[in-house]
Amino acid sequence: MVNDLTIAIIAGGKSRRLGQDKAMIQFRGRSLLEHAINIAQTLVPTALIIVGQESNYRSNEVTYIQDIIRNYGPIGGVYTALQKVTTRFIATLPCDIPLLPVKVYEILLQFKNDDHPVVARSHTGLEPLIALWPQTALGEIERAIQQQNFTLYRLLARLGAIEVNFTKTATDYQWEWFFNVNSLADLHKLEQL
Repeated sequence: MVNDLTIAIIAGGKSRRLGQDKAMIQFRGRSLLEHAINIAQTLVPTALIIVGQESNYRSNEVTYIQDIIRNYGPIGGVYTALQKVTTRFIATLPCDIPLLPVKVYEILLQFKNDDHPVVARSHTGLEPLIALWPQTALGEIERAIQQQNFTLYRLLARLGAIEVNFTKTATDYQWEWFFNVNSLADLHKLEQL
């Protein structure tokens, strides 16, 4: 367990392509959100779920927090998490990547840095929501929001993020680790694995 870290499960998306709440979609007998909670609880004593609007999610296992600023996308979730926690770092965990192994965060933690985020890179590119964010990033995130720069890719570049390329770092790398569910077709593809 890591003591200076809070896991922030990002579950505030609108799920437009699915037409239903993505976090509640079932995969292998559990909701996508339950898969994310399981990863979080393996790593840290404190986890929270960032939701974009009033939610029906309820669990005694984690704290639910509504976005401080709504409709700003993932940057709003990162901002909310950093505002609400007292730990030196947060790790963002998207709720729609059910096969993401705990080892991804264990590897990211090896690169933990007080001044720079640490972000995963998969075979498809940067994974901005699979990242560690230090409290020191909060000021730059606030500036980006004020300037209407909501793209996490640009924000990570401005913050000098440390990229961890998992295709090179993890000897047992598998493409499905980073596969996110955006449609029912994506869900069926995962179920066939």
